[in-house]
Amino acid sequence: VDGQRRIAYEDIPCNGAVTIFDATRDLLECVRDYTKFFADESFGICVPCRAGTVDLHDTMQRILAGNATQLDLDDVAGRGALIRA
Repeated sequence: VDGQRRIAYEDIPCNGAVTIFDATRDLLECVRDYTKFFADESFGICVPCRAGTVDLHDTMQRILAGNATQLDLDDVAGRGALIRA
């Protein structure tokens, strides 16, 4: 990758979605499912998305299994901020 790519319709078009949840959905399961989706769909251009989404998914699996540590929770917050940037 030459570093000149940009996320725009003319180069790398992206799509958006609106998802509606009711009270029966477990939000942590939703987050886990989203991290799996984005890990599978990552363009692979930037490391935070390519590696970070996989790590986020693995951490969400530990959280849902009840095996997460405080470090895992802190890591999720940090990686989320990095990917969002």
